[in-house]
This record gives sequence, structure tokens and C-alpha cells, in this order.
Amino acid sequence: MKALFWGTYYQILNLLRVKKAVFFSFIFPAFLFVLFSFIWGNGNLFYSKYILTGVIVLTIASDAIFSIGAVISGYYTTNQIKFLRVLPQNILFHLFVLVLSRLILIYIATIFLLLIGILLFGIQFSLNEYFLMSLSVILGTILFSFIGMFLAGLTKENSQNSSITNMCFYAMLFLSNTFYSITNIYPNMSKFSYLNPFNIVLDLMRETDSIVYALFSSFVWMFVLIIIVVYQYSKLQIKR
Repeated sequence: MKALFWGTYYQILNLLRVKKAVFFSFIFPAFLFVLFSFIWGNGNLFYSKYILTGVIVLTIASDAIFSIGAVISGYYTTNQIKFLRVLPQNILFHLFVLVLSRLILIYIATIFLLLIGILLFGIQFSLNEYFLMSLSVILGTILFSFIGMFLAGLTKENSQNSSITNMCFYAMLFLSNTFYSITNIYPNMSKFSYLNPFNIVLDLMRETDSIVYALFSSFVWMFVLIIIVVYQYSKLQIKR
């Protein structure tokens, strides 16, 4: 437990030293939420709540893809994985500490956004909504981490050189219901939009009628991605 605590602590400190990471994890999402709420919300609590959950999922996806998935992929592509394997702790311990530290920061960013929404706009959530939000943070972090690993491993990119990963990330973002209900505006896209990981996490967080489907879809996505990523990185090791 002591090693877990200090490992997680130093991982958090290491990430907080990166100004770019702090900006996109805390400042930018808060700015985006406040800006959109003032421009389009216009006192509409429903939309402010809608955009708040959207920005939270955006934060989860961004941090998981670029701060977890791409970083783990970088361990393999840069061969740092060999160094981690000779350390006293098991390699799985180091990966778990990495994920746990990022998950804690995602929770802190989520709480920060919730406080802004509650104090600035008077948004209220039920206990059930808080539970679903907490569950969405965990499932979303795992799901988008595997997506980040898959994309980074496929393109051999790392967190500092992620053009293809960025393209896929923004494609998923703007074809989702993050900022507005694209499924209502373009009904023909609704069948395909349900396959979008963003919409899966959003449906779960927003307590829609598709909660059961969202849970089922998230587990299917994770199961498929785990198989692909395990095969992908086993081949990557053999090549090196």
C-alpha cells in the first residue's frame, strides 16, 4: 500500500508539472463550459446541465486518450517498457499507478466543473445522477484509454506527436451529442451515432432511456479493444 500511495502521488505531481496538461484538464474545460453556458444557455438550466455533462465527458476522453493511452503506448514504442520490467515492482503495478493517478485527476477535474455549475448557474443533480456520473468517469476512463492505446499503437505516435489520434478524437467529438443533440438534428445519423464512444458515455451520464444499452455497449467496446490491444502490443514487442 505504501508503494501504491507514493507511486500515485509522484505520478500526480509529475503530471501537474506539465502546464499544458493542467490547462487542458482544468482551465480549458471550465472556460468552455462557462462560455457555452453564457452564450447559448441564456439562463436555461437544462442546457447548462447538458453542456456541463458534455464537457465532463470531453475531459474524460481527452485525459484518457492522451494522458493514459498514448503514454502507455509510448512506453512500448520508445522501448521504455524494458526499463520498467527490471524495476522491483511488477510492470502491471506501474501501469496501474499511472491509470489510478490519472483517474484521480479526472475526478478532481469533474468535481471542479460540478462546483462551477452549482455555484455559478445553480445546477442541481440527484443522488442517482451523481452515482451515474461517478460510474461514467470510471468506465469512460477505461474505454478511452484503450482507444488511445489502439490509435497510438497503430500510428506509432506518442502524446507529443498525435496528429492522427487528434483527428480521430475530434471526429468522435463533433459527431457526438457533446455540445448539442446531433441525433435529433440529423435523425439519419442516429443509428451510427450510438456506436460513438462519446455518446455511449454521455447516455450513461445523462441518465437517458438508453442506460442499459450504454452499459452493454461500453463493455462490448472494452472487450473488443482489449483483444485488439493485447494482440497489437504483443506483435509490437516481437518486432522490437
